[in-house]
Amino acid sequence: KDHFYDQFLKEPTKDNFRDFMKKSCGELNEMDFKETWIDKGPLAKIMLAMANNGGGIIIFGVKENEDNTFDVLGLDNLKDTADISNSISRLV
Repeated sequence: KDHFYDQFLKEPTKDNFRDFMKKSCGELNEMDFKETWIDKGPLAKIMLAMANNGGGIIIFGVKENEDNTFDVLGLDNLKDTADISNSISRLV
């Protein structure tokens, strides 16, 4: 199944992210925006829900406003992907 975000995931560049955000229509069952990192329990719950609906992506550092516009905030602290994977794998 092709997703509208596949191109960004194939080449995650700043330009592709800008294009992706311009095309985005807000949060969907397969896409969730988070302003900051969230705890591993709620993150695992979101991941399981997405997996049960065919997959999806979670984008951290982006705030969705009530008028469906976005503020790209970035993240203060980056997380190591291995640490995230290890902590989540015990829950999913």
